[in-house]
Amino acid sequence: MPVFIVEMIRQNTIKERIDQMVASCIKMKRDVVEQDEYETKGLRKVLNMGHTVAHAIEKLSNYSISHGVAVATGLVWEAKIACHLGLCASGLVDEIRAAVDAYQLYYDVPYTVENMVEAMKNDKKNDDSRIDFVFSIEYSKWEERRLEQKELMNIIKTLNI
Repeated sequence: MPVFIVEMIRQNTIKERIDQMVASCIKMKRDVVEQDEYETKGLRKVLNMGHTVAHAIEKLSNYSISHGVAVATGLVWEAKIACHLGLCASGLVDEIRAAVDAYQLYYDVPYTVENMVEAMKNDKKNDDSRIDFVFSIEYSKWEERRLEQKELMNIIKTLNI
């Protein structure tokens, strides 16, 4: 992720520079898709960050929650899970949550842990009982992990998210 995007998020100046932000995000997505058009190299998975939780929220809300809000909430949840697993520093979690809160994008999930995990398990990108995640490690670094349902439930309950 280009440094200036991170700075816009940190400085809460996205609204003033929205054209630059949108153009940069489109370019980043285009570059990822061009490098891994057929999802054969693994790079394109980075575009799934936040989406495992997001798709569960969308499904359980009968799609009444916007995709953007669901993904923003998913980014927070998944950063907390990654931190719990020792994959990222708590400072990254704080930055992601602050950015999501600055733009009022967080959704207080009213669903049970069991319902959330069941909805995650049934997502199209999961092919067995484990649930796929793409976790942010730090800006521009990520790691794919597959978690067992029971492990994920325990983590979410421990984190009280």
